[in-house]
Amino acid sequence: MCSRIEDEYQPRFDLIDGGVNPWANGTTLGVEILFGDGSRRKGWGTSARYARRRWPFGKPIPFRPVEDAEVELRNALDRFLAAEQAGGLKES
Repeated sequence: MCSRIEDEYQPRFDLIDGGVNPWANGTTLGVEILFGDGSRRKGWGTSARYARRRWPFGKPIPFRPVEDAEVELRNALDRFLAAEQAGGLKES
């Protein structure tokens, strides 16, 4: 899933000098976007949960399909890109 998101979104974020770094764990999908070069990079990120744990090392208990969380994550990325095209969110 992470490689699909990176493959699909990296070319679109390249246009605004952004690096796509998707991640996943047993309960959450997420993505971090970093802009620019060097040590003073600006960033943006979002995540979507699909499971919870009753205790820190407990078994994940899904409350919705992981595919729904992926759709939520992709929608957030698409909204960010649309807002960036409209007015440049990354500068704020």
